[in-house]
Amino acid sequence: MTEPRRGAGGAAGRVRRRRVPPLIVTCWVVLGLLVALAVLAPMIAPYDLRTQNLLQRLKPPAFLGGSTDHLLGTDQLGRDMLTRLLYGLRTTLGIAAIGTVIGMALGVTLGVLSGMFGGWLDDVVMFLVDVQMSLPFVLVALTVIAMLDTSLVVLVLVVGIAGWEIHARVVRGQVLAVKGLPFVEATQALGARLQRVALRHVLPNVISPIIVLTTVNFSYVVLLESALSFLGLGVQPPNTSLGALLGAGRDYMMSNWTLPAIPGLVIVTITMVVSLIGDWLRDVLDPRQRD
Repeated sequence: MTEPRRGAGGAAGRVRRRRVPPLIVTCWVVLGLLVALAVLAPMIAPYDLRTQNLLQRLKPPAFLGGSTDHLLGTDQLGRDMLTRLLYGLRTTLGIAAIGTVIGMALGVTLGVLSGMFGGWLDDVVMFLVDVQMSLPFVLVALTVIAMLDTSLVVLVLVVGIAGWEIHARVVRGQVLAVKGLPFVEATQALGARLQRVALRHVLPNVISPIIVLTTVNFSYVVLLESALSFLGLGVQPPNTSLGALLGAGRDYMMSNWTLPAIPGLVIVTITMVVSLIGDWLRDVLDPRQRD
């Protein structure tokens, strides 16, 4: 009689421990709202992205005494800041999402191949990992963009290779650990091909660290894209991004501080909520946190 009660209590305890904290719920809501605003930007933006009105330049936001026609004020060319913020959010999140997927796919693929096959392939992959980790990637990105082009395609590819080495190193270590487990060795002993073992048995067991690393890399890619655009080597006019808005507004910081402050606040919000969600996912997916 006492054993079922103890089991029920343990189950209830696990449910309570796995309940999503209010802070994480808030982060998911904020992230969902930002993604929705980015996706719906062309439909909800009050003005066209390229519309200029020099007679309305550098107007303050409505909450600082400005007109309600421009809720977040206008920039140095009289363009509506709310419109530009929505499109900038759309561009930044789009580049970060694509870049993160590229980095994850490259790193996971090389990490699995390195861990499964070993030998010279493992040596080459680890050498490339060590090379990228030893170089300041911002300088590498600046050099590549300056040599090639400032097009959107080049920017996406550059930010896409940022962080792949972390995925490769972690996944390789996880693959080496899983590959030595009895059920994997038994599968290989029964004659299963190495590719099948990797896809059906090894890779599913390393999904948890991949998910956590993806959230971490997403925040890093957002900051990297913002830094490149801030320096003028990222998204080019007439398109815009959060980093480009931040860079354009820095010259008017004394006269109209909201121009750089608002996109900067959005960047901080994105990286903060994604990082908090990543920390929570790490705790949830970590088997050491389970009973």
